[in-house]
Amino acid sequence: MQENRRSQRYFENTILFNPIEGKTILEPIKRDRGYWVGAPSVFYDEEKKKFYLYYRFRRPRGIKSDRGFECHIAESEDGIKFLNIWGAKKEDFPTSSLERASLFKTPEGKYLLYVSYVDPKDNRWRIDVTEATGIDGFELSKREKVFTAEDISAEGIKDPYVFLFKGKYYMIVSYAPIPPDVTPELRKEMHKTADVYNTGKIKSHTGLAESDNGINFKWVGDILSPGKSWDRYASRVSCLVYY
Repeated sequence: MQENRRSQRYFENTILFNPIEGKTILEPIKRDRGYWVGAPSVFYDEEKKKFYLYYRFRRPRGIKSDRGFECHIAESEDGIKFLNIWGAKKEDFPTSSLERASLFKTPEGKYLLYVSYVDPKDNRWRIDVTEATGIDGFELSKREKVFTAEDISAEGIKDPYVFLFKGKYYMIVSYAPIPPDVTPELRKEMHKTADVYNTGKIKSHTGLAESDNGINFKWVGDILSPGKSWDRYASRVSCLVYY
C-alpha cells in the first residue's frame, strides 16, 4: 500500500505528454502512405550538455523494396533542433531493412549503438552492437553480434532498449517465438518478405537479456506476453521510466 501511494503521488505531479501540443523535429522524405521517420533512441549527455538522437527513415514496400533504408545520429542543445553527425545506409550492413536501435553512453564515457536489422542469411531480424570513443565514430565494419533469432530459438529479435541498473546492463527486446506446429514450408513462407512481424503468422513478445559489460548478453527470457483481447498479437515494452 505504501508503494502504491508513492507511485500515485509521483504520477500526480508528472506533466503528461500531449501529442497535439508536440513539436515536429523530423519529417519523412515524402508525405505519403508508408513513408516515415522514427524508431528513435535519445538521451541527454550531462558531460557535453547535449541531446543525442538515433532515428531511421522508411519507405514503403515496392520502392526499391527499401523499408528501413537509412539511419542517423543527430545532436541538439535544446532537444528540438537537431543536426546530423553520423549516418549509415542499409547497404553498409548489408540488409534489406534497418529497424530501431538503442544509443547508450557507458559510465566510462564510451558510446554503444545496438542496432536491429534483417539478417541477409535467413531474412530474420537480429541485433548487433558497435562501440566508439566518440558518438560520431561508429564503424559498422567492427560491429559484433548480440543476438540472432537462432540464438534464442525464435523467428526474429529486434527493437532493443538498453539500460544500466546497479552495475549491470539490461536489454529489453521485441522477439517472435516459434509458432506451434511450424513446418519448413511455413517458415519459408513467413520469411519470404524479410519481415515476419508483418505476416500475422507469429506473435510479438517482450524479452529480457542481461550483461556485465554491455557487449556479451545472456538471454533471460520472456517478460511480457500477448494477452487474449486487443493485445493478442503484440505486447511490447519500448522504454522505461525510473523514479
